[in-house]
Formats: sequence, C-alpha cells, structure tokens
Amino acid sequence: MSVLELNGRVFDASTTGTLTLTGEGSATTDVTQGLAKAWCHVDQDGSQSIVSSFNTASVTDVGLGSTTVTVTNAMSDANYAGTGSISTSRYNFSYSLVSSTDFKLNARNDAATFVDTNITGFAFGDLA
Repeated sequence: MSVLELNGRVFDASTTGTLTLTGEGSATTDVTQGLAKAWCHVDQDGSQSIVSSFNTASVTDVGLGSTTVTVTNAMSDANYAGTGSISTSRYNFSYSLVSSTDFKLNARNDAATFVDTNITGFAFGDLA
C-alpha cells in the first residue's frame, strides 16, 4: 500500500486498485467508486456520431431520439448507475440500463414525442 500526503490530504492507494482520499474531518472517500466509468456525448441529428467519449466503443441509432451506447470495457453487471443530459431545456431526458455493456439514451419533447438532439450519458459502478 502507498500513502501520499499533500497539503493535509492523505491519498491511500491499495494493491487492489482502490484509491481513498481523506476528506473533511476523518471521513474517507473511495475515489475509484465515484468516477464515471464510461460517458458519451452523441449528436443524434442525422449522423448518430460520437462527439466526445470515454470507454465508449460505438453508438447505435435505435430510432428517433433513441441511442444505444456500447462501452469498450464492460461493467461488472447490469446493476450500475447512470445519468445524463440533453442540449436543450425544451426536451426531456431518460436513461435506461440495457446490459453490462450497453446503456440507452432517449430524448422526448414536451408532447412526449421522441426527438433527435445532442445527448450525453454517464455510467457509474464497477468495471468487470
């Protein structure tokens, strides 16, 4: 185990790949648990192209306003957490877990009709 102290903050790296950080008081946070393990910003308008991403293998157009994101390195199971956002406040965003290697991003307008837009999704949890 390696320990590094910077300006009163203690970073503790274990041999299991975890990194803990001493926060306020004596509480510690497992930094590796709090990091996004995958994210993807997709332009759904026509091209279904990846604008920017991390740990993303590909995107698939599943229909108007709906994109499946396939991650490069799988999550440990399909019970990870996810969230995201869209580029305009006029639309509603939804995120669904598909499997340990895929998550789905959806955008709808105020009438609940699927619409293409710029959309971003994030996956949090353990990698396999």
